Amino acid sequence: MQEVLSRTKSTETLSADTEFFEIRLDNCELRLSDTDFAPKPAFRVRQANARWDDGTKMVVWDAPEVWIFENIQEAQTRYQQQRLALTERGFTYSDMDW
Repeated sequence: MQEVLSRTKSTETLSADTEFFEIRLDNCELRLSDTDFAPKPAFRVRQANARWDDGTKMVVWDAPEVWIFENIQEAQTRYQQQRLALTERGFTYSDMDW
């Protein structure tokens, strides 16, 4: 699952104050050590912040925050918590709604 949240519905006109958050939940593997040859299935929640840079005329991404969980329920809970926190900060428009 992946979505992009923004403060405005339209992404056609970008300006210096345009900011986005991408939040996703996907599968990954959990290795307990460098010699772990049997990784465990896990779930990753990833949140990254992006903003429009007028100088380069490009979207600039910051380093993502990543959380790893051993079960899908914990990952879904974290996804919803992060999404709610972003909504409370004004990022109420989702590309999943368009």
